[in-house]
Amino acid sequence: MVGHFSTGDAHESELWADAGVVQSAYRRDGFSSIAVRLTDAGAFAAFSAALAADVRLKVDVQNTRDYYATQSQRLRRLIEVLATTVAIIMAIGATFAALNTMYAAVTVRGREIAILRALGFGAGTIVLTILLEALALVNASALLVRLLMLVALRQSYAERGWPFWLSWLSDIAAAWRLTLSTARTPTRWRGRQYDTLVTDGAK
Repeated sequence: MVGHFSTGDAHESELWADAGVVQSAYRRDGFSSIAVRLTDAGAFAAFSAALAADVRLKVDVQNTRDYYATQSQRLRRLIEVLATTVAIIMAIGATFAALNTMYAAVTVRGREIAILRALGFGAGTIVLTILLEALALVNASALLVRLLMLVALRQSYAERGWPFWLSWLSDIAAAWRLTLSTARTPTRWRGRQYDTLVTDGAK
């Protein structure tokens, strides 16, 4: 295959070649799917009805989004199960590690906590103070590790100006963006809007 093409959808990730050449290489005689480009999105219903009414054909008609969703459904479920299992195990391990660390910290500071109780501070206030202190230490440690990574990797970058040293702020923005993206189905990828593109063709 020579050249390139642009379709504005998932076909851009594919390699296209002559059907006869591919069938000969893979020793296949038929077709598993056929992509059809319609005149507009409204023509999909009429096209699907026409194929369903033809008794000579036994085909499933799907738009691009439904087709690729069906193809990736099994893999997506497997990834979801594995990711959920790993996340649960890591969350349980992290919880016990945090509890162990917090328990050790409280045990060491038992005398200090007793003094605070004697001064009139409530148990809830002391617990909240310890949690806030732990949160501040974790954030400070994460920031310190990130800065040390910048120092260690500075020789790998040609430009080491102030954008390089402030790049850790992008970590916060990326984490926030990923958190927001889990609340809704993504409709854009690499600058393309897929809400309108998936109805342009049929499978």
